[in-house]
Amino acid sequence: MWCAKCLSYPQGLGALIVRVDAAEILRKTFWGGGAVSLATSSDDFHVLKCRPADKLEDGTVNFLDIIALKHGFAMIERLGGIRAIQSHVHALTDYLYNQLSNLRHSNGKPMLRIFGKHHYPTAKDVQGGILNFEVLRPNGSVFSYKTFEREAADAGFHVRTGAECNPGACYSYLGIEEHEIKSLAGKKEGCHDDVEFITVERSKTLPAGKPAALSSFDMLQLTSSTAVGLGHPAEVASQWIEVPLGSIRASLGYMSTWEDAYALVKFIDSNYKDRSK
Repeated sequence: MWCAKCLSYPQGLGALIVRVDAAEILRKTFWGGGAVSLATSSDDFHVLKCRPADKLEDGTVNFLDIIALKHGFAMIERLGGIRAIQSHVHALTDYLYNQLSNLRHSNGKPMLRIFGKHHYPTAKDVQGGILNFEVLRPNGSVFSYKTFEREAADAGFHVRTGAECNPGACYSYLGIEEHEIKSLAGKKEGCHDDVEFITVERSKTLPAGKPAALSSFDMLQLTSSTAVGLGHPAEVASQWIEVPLGSIRASLGYMSTWEDAYALVKFIDSNYKDRSK
């Protein structure tokens, strides 16, 4: 349990809840002061303390921040308990999803691509209080999430952008392969840098009604910028495209209001409808 996620404060404090009869299953690889009763400096000899809580807690306990937990848990009770908070957050999340998913450019194309399980019948049980999305231009290409972050901040909205500490889900939703991410080693420093897109090779999607067989002219055009040569046995036409390396995340919690959700919808609609740059 990470307190910053449950209560928004304090950072760097959490709890591991373990059954006493299952504590022996845990095997510590590293150890530090406060968790041992005996230790030497010349080798790795050490004897862990007997009580599970003692031998699993290294260093000085963060007693100054622990004091704040009493007030955090009291706040949850004043709000009606965790179930009441969950109902509030789900209602806001559902409202925001429905509003954002209906935003359209003048040409009828969606303004956002929203990720997650919001559309599931069981969304209340399987989807948390976050909206992860990309802003789309009228032609369907992805708008800069870093630009959105800066403009949202100027308008008073705090959003997260990038892979948001969840690269597995992020790259899976975006359709980026493992080897493509590895190719960025030494080029990307994290979510805070300006590297927002990766150029990757993908199969060309043919317009509806167009024959599956490509003409020689089509093939020459496509192979001029790809690694697929003429006469490829799979006869697959490919193209190079830019894929974003992250998305935008709006998080909702016990302190979020209907006015907050409505304001975000209006901000996106008024600033990104029909916008190409």
